[in-house]
Amino acid sequence: MTPVVTFYDCAPDERLPRIARLVEAAWERGMGVIVHCADAGAAEALDLYLWSWKQESFIPHEQVRPGAAPADPEARVVLVTAQERPVAAEVLVQEAPCSFEFAGGFAHVIELVDHRTPDALAQSRGRFRAWREAGANPTFRGKG
Repeated sequence: MTPVVTFYDCAPDERLPRIARLVEAAWERGMGVIVHCADAGAAEALDLYLWSWKQESFIPHEQVRPGAAPADPEARVVLVTAQERPVAAEVLVQEAPCSFEFAGGFAHVIELVDHRTPDALAQSRGRFRAWREAGANPTFRGKG
């Protein structure tokens, strides 16, 4: 199965808000979400952001360390730093890129165009081309 792949363009200082909005949209639709983070620091920053980004609502989520099981086996939003799927999830949000083999197992893959460095932007463009070459027909959403 080829996933639906969407690239979202966002400025470096908009990454956490964009991820939060995307996670919230999937969660509200009843979908399970894995957020692949670059490292423990990135997962912690996103965790703190998700706890406080909206006063009027909350997205239930948890961080799951590599090789561990979630505290809530029915968790629908899980932050990971390893290419592991500790819960059933249809959506993969990539705070940091992971392998195409891992990402290909999800129904929906969300990639953020990385503007933090010229090399990171070139890698984002390369991933877009690679998804297209793999037959995924990725779409692009602008900033906002």
